[in-house]
Amino acid sequence: SSDVCSSDLALDKLRARDQIRTSGLAKEGEAPGLVYNIPPGKRAIAIGVDEVKGVGTMIKPGDKVDIIATLTDPLARMETTQTILQNIMVLAVDKGRTDAQQGGGASSSITIAVPPEEAERLTAADRLGTLRVMLRPIEEEAIVATEGVRATQVFPGRYPVATTTTNEQGSTDRKSTRLNSSHLVISYAVFCLKKK
Repeated sequence: SSDVCSSDLALDKLRARDQIRTSGLAKEGEAPGLVYNIPPGKRAIAIGVDEVKGVGTMIKPGDKVDIIATLTDPLARMETTQTILQNIMVLAVDKGRTDAQQGGGASSSITIAVPPEEAERLTAADRLGTLRVMLRPIEEEAIVATEGVRATQVFPGRYPVATTTTNEQGSTDRKSTRLNSSHLVISYAVFCLKKK
């Protein structure tokens, strides 16, 4: 009767005059497809992972993750690494597996739920550089503000650095720390001359 089926979800699309059978309905607690697991206002998008980028194949559906992007800063022309997404829900792993109890963790891809504008940023970062996934602890909801890391911080002394001096009046004069393309070209030219 209609009372029996009123709270059930169909496993497939229904057309007018289709006969509804119990085999075509999702069981209690069972989601008929990924579309029913996507939170309102979010979109499902997949990114590639492997054993290293995917936390040693430990990521499972239902986990929360942060995503780090490494790409070249178009202004400084320097590689930059920064966390671009935090506290993101994993909807599925590999070939659409949504059950965390079946199989291991992600080995080839993860499907995550993000707002449409974040999906655009994620796609651009994936296109321009490299993504890596960090697994969050259970019930960890905090969003951490990060400034990212540039090559100057990984290799101190290799690039121009800021200098701070104190004048006779006791005030501090600090030179600009912004790196532009001329700094990098000069550094590269000096490196090549020394190598020869």
